[in-house]
Amino acid sequence: MELDLINLANDIGESVARYDPKKYPGMYLRFGDDGPLITVYRTGKYIITGADSEEELYALRERFLTQIAYFGTIEKPEDEWFSVQNYVCTGDLGRAQNLTALAIGLVLERTEYEPE
Repeated sequence: MELDLINLANDIGESVARYDPKKYPGMYLRFGDDGPLITVYRTGKYIITGADSEEELYALRERFLTQIAYFGTIEKPEDEWFSVQNYVCTGDLGRAQNLTALAIGLVLERTEYEPE
């Protein structure tokens, strides 16, 4: 299966979908100004980033699949492979950290740190 991202982006509309294949091969979808981002690829794979909870993630997934079905791109979209792969947490430690020393202390073979 291959998605026609140009037509799909046009169908969904510029207020939600952004697609410029010259800049990036994926289409960006954002329902709302500050909502999570869905990146959709022509292969049919997609990534959701920025959800504040699993409930929001799964609700957004359902909304996305409903949109795909509504525009007739895929009659009955299924994504049984869908899973949560990463949790990102943020917080304030109250002081500056030496990330180079921390990366070394956490064992370089299991730590990735790019100071740039």
